[in-house]
Amino acid sequence: MRYTKVSSGKYRRYGRGFWGELSDVKTHQKNAADALRFAKGLRQAKKILTSFQPDVVFCKGGYVTLPVGRVAGKRKLPLVLHESDAEFGLSNRMLAAKAQAIAVGFPLETYSGFEYIHKLVYTGNPVRSQVIGVSKAEAIKNLKISTNLPIVFVFGGSQGAGAINEAIFSDLAILAKNFCIIHQTGSYDIERARFLHHNLEKELKNNYYPFDFLQNQMGSAFAAADIVVGRSSAGTISEMAANKKAALVIPNGNSANAHQQKNAEILTRLGAARVLPEPELNGLRLVSELDRMIHDTAAMRYLQTTMGSLYNPKSASEIAKCIIRAGRGETL
Repeated sequence: MRYTKVSSGKYRRYGRGFWGELSDVKTHQKNAADALRFAKGLRQAKKILTSFQPDVVFCKGGYVTLPVGRVAGKRKLPLVLHESDAEFGLSNRMLAAKAQAIAVGFPLETYSGFEYIHKLVYTGNPVRSQVIGVSKAEAIKNLKISTNLPIVFVFGGSQGAGAINEAIFSDLAILAKNFCIIHQTGSYDIERARFLHHNLEKELKNNYYPFDFLQNQMGSAFAAADIVVGRSSAGTISEMAANKKAALVIPNGNSANAHQQKNAEILTRLGAARVLPEPELNGLRLVSELDRMIHDTAAMRYLQTTMGSLYNPKSASEIAKCIIRAGRGETL
């Protein structure tokens, strides 16, 4: 696949209110520098689109797509967007007026107040094949797990999540007495996790399995788990949904445009997950929430079914169909 680099710049905002944002001089300096990178990206995008002469342009969202998307819109090239989250990101909002179609990751009623709702196509979010299709028995064998306790898979994305890791570490012995924990820590906290595992009482050591990155074992971790604990990013939710897992989600309060909070609100409204706000997160609260979930069999089944309903196994092909039809000038 041909690849060409295009410069772009990020507009940083952290939801701190008018005065909080106004007083952050360093952020303003970074935004000013990135505005110049964005201007450079527009010039590069013009040259690339002139040279490449595409039949259709597809933008996945995020600030890196904005220069090419803006130039495509001005040149009236067919433009297709994809929005993974329940809340439209800034770049996709800026490009929506010029788009022929906008594929979205959540059911259409999620976006009821969106100005261009007539352009939306519910496709869901594609999920990598490596995280699905593993049986529970195979997963337990792959991960060398030996326990009769409920299994909880905890992760905060590929880099881990400090607040979630801290909650696990603070009351690890209590958690390990009640659950078997598969814990993806990220590289920063793995040594601490290994140290705490080493210091657990002998009978608890087989109830805690820390990893920095699971990589090819993510599918096994999902399949083995009775409950998954993680963030509420679109990618994480999609992988939970693909595996039909009961989930306890902890939104990242610092996510851009508060998209993780919005995702979590939608999950709550649908009854697809339990939500634990990060300011309320600690080890004992985590134990309490997990214990309440695992002992409510009917609620667990409902969470699994409802979360699973958000997965569309044909998501990638339906997005591809949108792109092809737009390129052909067909009505979407």
